[in-house]
Order: sequence, then structure tokens, then C-alpha cells
Amino acid sequence: MNFLVSADNAALFAVQPAVSPTGTLTYTLAANVNGVNHVAHVFVRLHDNGGTANGGVNTSAAQTLTIRVTPTLSIGDAMLAEGNGGMTTFTFPVTLSGAVEQQVMVSYTTSDGTATVATDDYEAANGILVFGPGSTTQFATVIVDGDTMNEVDETFTVTLRNTPSLDMLGAPSTLVVTVQDRTTLPGLFLPNTFVTEGGPGTTTDMLFTLGGSMFTFKDMANLRSRLPGRAYSCPRRPQSGR
Repeated sequence: MNFLVSADNAALFAVQPAVSPTGTLTYTLAANVNGVNHVAHVFVRLHDNGGTANGGVNTSAAQTLTIRVTPTLSIGDAMLAEGNGGMTTFTFPVTLSGAVEQQVMVSYTTSDGTATVATDDYEAANGILVFGPGSTTQFATVIVDGDTMNEVDETFTVTLRNTPSLDMLGAPSTLVVTVQDRTTLPGLFLPNTFVTEGGPGTTTDMLFTLGGSMFTFKDMANLRSRLPGRAYSCPRRPQSGR
């Protein structure tokens, strides 16, 4: 016995479908095949050599297998600083792994992580991206709100979903977006300080003026561990009789 195999879209294959004696289907797709319109139906019949004499039947009814080639969907990363005020636009490239031959629509929506809409970290966003024939990249945008609060970096999620008619594009794709609180880290400095010591048995206070930039109360919690070591000079006052 052997298998008889045929397909209704031969152009989809570099090597046409075949079924081995053990029932394994093999085929090789044509190069650069992508898109949502590439579908082939493969018809498989079991055949023996008993002949058809006396009303015999040597070929079974066909079983139909469907082979569909579809692109995968992905979203690119972005990590930006929110800024100290106003709004910053985060732009994310949304990509199909191959060009399509018909219009494809993909929806996107945001959801809270540690960054939330209620606390004005970012603006809720949703929309539909339209991929025309031959198109592989579109862009989703989300508005992030800046502020002067000292916060840790925060995150929110962008989720891609296919329109109901194109569920063949696969499971939803998600991206966790990091919003950097600031790009400039706080700095500390201590200027050189001089004081003239007093006479024997006396004490003199030395005043240190701490300077800094982009420093907040939260950063002060780690002040002791962040202070750099520094050498200071204390000129001696000449004493009489020496």
C-alpha cells in the first residue's frame, strides 16, 4: 500500500507534500513565504495494488489537511525618562514577521503595572494598527506624564491583540515598558574646609558645608553610605616661645 498525495496550491511549496509508508507528512515551503493568505489543502488517499476488477476498490476516500502559513506578531521595546513635567511620547514598533497580501488590523491597549493611570504616571491608550498589503511595521504610541517626584522606575504593559477575523496570527503579544524616573543621578560634594586651631586645652568647631545636585529627601536616607572620603587641612597657629 502507498499514499496518494495532491495539493491545491503547489506554489506554496519548494518540495511538494508527501506521505511516507509510515504515515509521516513532509513538505518544504517556498522561500520567503509569509502572509495571511497562504493556505494549501493537501488531499491524502490510501492506495493498494488489489486492482478494481469485479467492482473492487483500491483507493480510499480523500482526507483533507490544511496548511496555513501566517506571520508572527511582535512589539519592540522602549525605555525612556518621564521628564520633570509635561508629556513624553513613548513609541513602540509593532512588526509582522512577513509582508501580508491583504489588510491586517491589530489592536493594542495599555494596562497598569507599578505605573498607574490613577496616579497620573501615564495616559491610558488603545488603538488599531492597520497593515496594508506589503506592510510589515506600524507604531503604537503611549503618553507618559512627567513630574518632579522622586520615585523608583515604574512599569506598565502594552498588549497586542488581533481583530476577531484574524485570530490566526496567534496569541496576544505583550511588552512590559519601563519608565525611568530621571536620567541624572544625584551628586554630593564637600568643599575643602580650613580652620585655625586654638591654644592648648581649647577646642574649635569645624563647619562643613554639604553641596549637592538633583538631591531629594529620599536620597538623604543613603547619605552616610554615599559620602566620599575626603582629607582636610588644619593649619596650626604659631605659639609664643617656639
